[in-house]
Amino acid sequence: SEALKILGDKLGIQETNLSHKITKKEDNDIITEIHKINKIASEYFRNKLLSQAGEKVVKYLNTRGYDKDDIQKRGFGLSLSGTNSLAGYLKINNVNSKIAKDSGLIIQKNDSSWGDMFYDRLMINIYDSNNNIIGFGGREILENNNSPKYINTNSTPAFDKSANLYGINWAKDNIRKKNQAIVVEGYMDVITAHKHGYNNVVAAMGVAITTKQISLLMRYFNNDEPGKIILCLDSDNAGVEATNRALEVIVDSISMKKVKQNVNIE
Repeated sequence: SEALKILGDKLGIQETNLSHKITKKEDNDIITEIHKINKIASEYFRNKLLSQAGEKVVKYLNTRGYDKDDIQKRGFGLSLSGTNSLAGYLKINNVNSKIAKDSGLIIQKNDSSWGDMFYDRLMINIYDSNNNIIGFGGREILENNNSPKYINTNSTPAFDKSANLYGINWAKDNIRKKNQAIVVEGYMDVITAHKHGYNNVVAAMGVAITTKQISLLMRYFNNDEPGKIILCLDSDNAGVEATNRALEVIVDSISMKKVKQNVNIE
């Protein structure tokens, strides 16, 4: 702290501001390192999917209409359990253990040992608007009633599910072009939509739509005319409730002028 004060006096910067700038740079450095580790993990997951161990999962993807090009383009992969662990792979490749933990890829187990966050799951890369891999979604492969169908990377310096929209990296230019965004619920909904030419579709990743997500969408709307948000959520009771909550969030965002833009909602 004393060194910061001396340096701040020389530069004419208050100590608190200097500390904030240094902290901000450190945060950005951590995020950049997480992006790098996520890229390594993505390549690991993809290689496992394309190996003999992934044959059944590839066949499942084929039944859903996805081919080998989709595996590469959309960032599909496979996580395995046992000796085929990502934790071991990262260790062999001299990946910094602290950053690996910060990324959410490695978690501490009940016995205090460290292991993979994801195992026995179809993996899906989650990108930010700049095509950085900020996290992962994992769909269960084995029938296990005690396990949720989908899990996501936990909150990290690089990934906040409430502030991101899945598919925004593919959809942003088309949202800008059409001045319209379609919001669905899940990863596969987005991938299927884009595969069939609906290229302005994003997903809230199973969470109630937030003000941060709406603000993210608004970055790509044309200010000269009203933008349009189309909610295309499930039609069951949970989907109807999610739609109603989303409408409330959008209306509140506009009425409180958190988002200064004209929007039509369908």
